[in-house]
Amino acid sequence: MKIVKDANPVLMVVGIFFLAALVFGWISLALVLLGLFAFTRYFFRDPDRQIPDTAKGILAPADGVILEINDVQMEDQQVKQIVTFMSIFNVHINRIPFNGKVLSKKYFPGKFLAADKLGIEKENEHMEIMLETEFGKMKVVQIAGLIARKIVCGLTEGERVAKGDRFGLIKFGSRVDIYFSDKAKLLVKTGQTTSAGETVLAEF
Repeated sequence: MKIVKDANPVLMVVGIFFLAALVFGWISLALVLLGLFAFTRYFFRDPDRQIPDTAKGILAPADGVILEINDVQMEDQQVKQIVTFMSIFNVHINRIPFNGKVLSKKYFPGKFLAADKLGIEKENEHMEIMLETEFGKMKVVQIAGLIARKIVCGLTEGERVAKGDRFGLIKFGSRVDIYFSDKAKLLVKTGQTTSAGETVLAEF
């Protein structure tokens, strides 16, 4: 099973404590650490995805369950907001929803309220990525949750990106919001499960 390199420091620390527990004969602790090692590998798994061949489709940026679909304002424009909650059991690799260019990447420190709680998008720690696409601006927001304590985003301003590209992750449970023009036809509904880079959320 392929895993992301962000798992390596955690796996190394857990592995060292596991070996130490074996050396000192702490079998119960060793078993707990072995389970933690296995879960860490599972959490940081990075499966390949079949990117749909759709020129006008907006792809899901995250695995999870759609909590909300809202009509909101973004820079004085009416847009759709789709809120996706990722539990600790979801794949946490985030992917680019549409071809374009990274206009900006802004980090905002904040609280660590539960990610499935509504209205936390401005309170919790988050990373906002603004993309310029042929159909206007599109925004993806990585939001930390109750357990999540680190947002990873490998994008740089001015970078060209393609739909389905991996761009980051949020460690241990979180939420990802996407904002796009309301001119796109919505193809999903609340309660639906999404797969990053595979599920088509909407289409222009």
